[in-house]
Amino acid sequence: MDGVANTPEKTQEYIKVIFAKSKELDHLIDELFLYSKLDLNKITFHFETINIRAYLMDFIEELTFDYQKDGVTFTLKAEAKDPYLVKVDRDQLKRVLINIVGNSLKYLDKENKKITLSIIPKTNHLIIQINDNGSGIPEDVLPHIFTNFFKADPSRDSAKGGSGLGLAIVKEIVKGHGGSVWAESTMGEGTTISFTLNRKNEGEQSEEHTHN
Repeated sequence: MDGVANTPEKTQEYIKVIFAKSKELDHLIDELFLYSKLDLNKITFHFETINIRAYLMDFIEELTFDYQKDGVTFTLKAEAKDPYLVKVDRDQLKRVLINIVGNSLKYLDKENKKITLSIIPKTNHLIIQINDNGSGIPEDVLPHIFTNFFKADPSRDSAKGGSGLGLAIVKEIVKGHGGSVWAESTMGEGTTISFTLNRKNEGEQSEEHTHN
């Protein structure tokens, strides 16, 4: 009878499917919980001063360890002489980076998969860019990618486990840091997602405040 786990092999296969689906559901619940807290201004940010260049170097080291086997190359572009001091919530910033990079990883379609993080210094803020050489995002879709539950291609996102909340969460966290986020893309060449972080002014102290 089709659909019945009547052999040990089928049983193991069904267990794997159930486990994978339960992990997806757990992830969706976590994303929903975080987004609802951000949307209701219930997240307290714990700001501290960090060297964003050193922070991103550590992040890239983690990514390289996790994805080297998949043939993904991660690079950081930033001048070593600039201290790049910013005031951020370390944990929430990592969520931003993980969500953006996770989105890029889904659509890397070339043999030489590349994701490049760049720091562009401005007078009062820094621009952090995450660029990939993936399939790109259609022009008509681009303005909507930071909308909650938006999926550019529902069939593809479902297959890849997308919740439709990842980039909406990015937008809310960046907003909580007093910054903005945007995306640029060229079909067949890749996508760049950029966001701003305020530079640390001399003499400022670490602080906490609730996102609003």
